Amino acid sequence: EDAFFRCTGLTGISIPNSVVSIGGSAFNGCEKLAALDLPEGLDSIGDSAFQSCKALTKVDLPAQISELGAFAFFNCTGLTTVKLPESITVIPHAVFDGCKKLADVTIPGTVTVIDAYAFSGCKALKDMTLPESVIHIGDYAFYDCTGLKSVTLPEGLETIGIYAFQDCKMLEAVTIPASVRKIDFHAFGSCSKLTEI
Repeated sequence: EDAFFRCTGLTGISIPNSVVSIGGSAFNGCEKLAALDLPEGLDSIGDSAFQSCKALTKVDLPAQISELGAFAFFNCTGLTTVKLPESITVIPHAVFDGCKKLADVTIPGTVTVIDAYAFSGCKALKDMTLPESVIHIGDYAFYDCTGLKSVTLPEGLETIGIYAFQDCKMLEAVTIPASVRKIDFHAFGSCSKLTEI
C-alpha cells in the first residue's frame, strides 16, 4: 500500500504482467499521472489506489479483474471514459465519486449492485442505461449528477437507496420497473425537471 503515494511528478506508468494486485492508495495523489497501462493478469485494485489522479482521462480495466476497491478512482476529475469488464459484479462505494468529467461509462451485464456514492458528482453523465442484472442502487449512487437527462432502470431492479438520484436537476423522466420493492427517502429529491414517472 501507498507505494507511490503523492508522487506528484509521475506522468505515466507501465505495470509489468507479473503484477496481480495493486494495493490501497498505491498511486493516490499522483496528480500528473495521465497514462495508465494495466497488465492483463491484474486481479485486484485496492481502496483509493488511483484517488485524485486528476490527469487520467481513460481507464480500461483488464478482463479478469475481480476486485475493485472503494474510492479507487475517487476525485479523478479529468476522467472521461471508463469501461468495466464482465468480471465485475459490484461497482463499489464511491469508486468514481467526484469524477466530474466522466461522460462515457460501460457497465457490463454481470453487475448486480451499484454501491453508495458510486457515481456521485459525475456531472458530465447525460444518459445511463443500467443492465438487467442490476438489483440494487445504493444510497447517493447518482447524487448530484446534474447533467443526467435520462436513466433506464432495468426490470429486475429491487431497491433504490436514499438520495440515489438527489439533485439530478436535468432528469426529465424515469420509468420505475414493476420489480422495484423499495424506493427510499429522497431517492429523486430536488429533480426539478422531472415531469414523468
